[in-house]
Amino acid sequence: MDWSQLTPDLLFLVLKLLKPRERLTCSLVCRTWYDAISMYPILLNDYVVKINPRSAREVQRLIGASKRQFRQLYVELEANDYSVGECVTEAVHRVDIQFLWLIGEPEHVKFFMESQTTMFASLTELRLEFSANTSWEVYASLNVFLENLKEFHYLQIYGPNPEQVIFNLIAPKLEKAYILLDSLANEEIAYWEDPLIELRECTQLKSLYVDLKGSMWDNFFDVERVHLERLVLRRAIDEIDTRDWNRLFINMPNLRYVEFICSTNAMLTSLRRYCNKIQSLQITGFNFYDGNFASCLSMPTLEQVHLDGWMNGGIFTGETMLQLNNLKELTWKYAELTAAMGSFRLVTPALKSVTLRGCDYRKFLLHVEGNRLESIDLDCYDDQWQEIPSFFACLDNLQQLTLNTNTKALRLVQTIGPLAQLKRLEVFCYTERNENECNALFAGLCAICPQLEWFSLVKENLGELILSCECLLELKQMRALKYLTLRYITIRDAKHEIRIDNLIHLEVSSCVLSGSGESFPIVSANVGNVL
Repeated sequence: MDWSQLTPDLLFLVLKLLKPRERLTCSLVCRTWYDAISMYPILLNDYVVKINPRSAREVQRLIGASKRQFRQLYVELEANDYSVGECVTEAVHRVDIQFLWLIGEPEHVKFFMESQTTMFASLTELRLEFSANTSWEVYASLNVFLENLKEFHYLQIYGPNPEQVIFNLIAPKLEKAYILLDSLANEEIAYWEDPLIELRECTQLKSLYVDLKGSMWDNFFDVERVHLERLVLRRAIDEIDTRDWNRLFINMPNLRYVEFICSTNAMLTSLRRYCNKIQSLQITGFNFYDGNFASCLSMPTLEQVHLDGWMNGGIFTGETMLQLNNLKELTWKYAELTAAMGSFRLVTPALKSVTLRGCDYRKFLLHVEGNRLESIDLDCYDDQWQEIPSFFACLDNLQQLTLNTNTKALRLVQTIGPLAQLKRLEVFCYTERNENECNALFAGLCAICPQLEWFSLVKENLGELILSCECLLELKQMRALKYLTLRYITIRDAKHEIRIDNLIHLEVSSCVLSGSGESFPIVSANVGNVL
């Protein structure tokens, strides 16, 4: 077979399965293969020269024979090995290395950094990963100058060790930093030591993603961070009661995107007090029990709020209303709301998208002034579907509806009436009672959405979701339907051919035919009949 005659698309399918070092070899074969590797961003982004003691000599030879302008190095340090350093030196001399991924134990990384100071000065992106199973001796700290570094990723995986700073990373142009701490000790008790690195002179920092742990951050947050716009505190649970949040947020006046994993009213209060430009707030796990939830969240510039209580989502409010005039997107998931005055009213006149999961609609009253909702995603099951949320009274602009439900959604369908403008409907059914209820729900959905272009029905539980072939005839009411997805559905008596001329995509994965009929009944001139 003449591989050079393959189209770039076919070569891509082959080359993406290869290891980075193998891609390097392939790029030396001919111009066609070189172009195939260079053509696709996914291959370029994933393209790394991987160096470790076993491969160093071979990689050094390949780099010497190649004319590619490599920008990335992946270095695995297993010992204080001079062959790895020689290979890296060869790469640095031949090309302009901008991205380095460095993995190893601290003592090996320190040895490598001391021998490659020139390369670190030219890096624009650095990924540093420490791992060790045992403790190590105390080292004198090393200053590493990263004059051109723009992005830094740090992952620390280790067992018990002395609390110390081994590397002082001096990065005056740094814009993005990700500092993560994970332990090989007991994860359940949140065992994380201080990071072994300290960032200095990062006055241009725009984005910070961090496990908030240890004394490093005391000095770091004392410096004014006027360029910082994005802050993610991934693990702050052990800092909530001890850290001075006013001290942290007072130096971040231009924050726009904030994400907390574990939060309290004190954190929100300080954030609201000093950061008056917040546009997006995401919180996973919280304890808002002092009754001032609305006051803490009343940030006038908020456009996106995401509350997910999967870790701990307790909210108690003594206030009855929160007004967010600029809010466009709301996600409220598994957050137990206890309102002292019976119900809680959220006024959001500009809201366009809302997601509600695990909510008791008898307590959580979302009042939408205006008529701008374009997307709704909510669940409705037996015990919670006692009351339809008030915003279903104004759905004139609704374009997308996602229901996570059982056949109790039939009541919703019958209540809200026609949605002539709805373009996309997704239904995920978990628990079904009988075929008649399934058929009634399906027919009701088809009837209220005559202009639907995208319809998806998926069974999510272990039981059967049975639809009769007669019921599928209701799809013919949807004259604009182009995309249809049915998954894990049992079709009974598939003896009618149902032709939908406008259909251009049909997915019927894991569907089953029951009773008479041998082929899937839905056909279209634009798609194949595949089961």
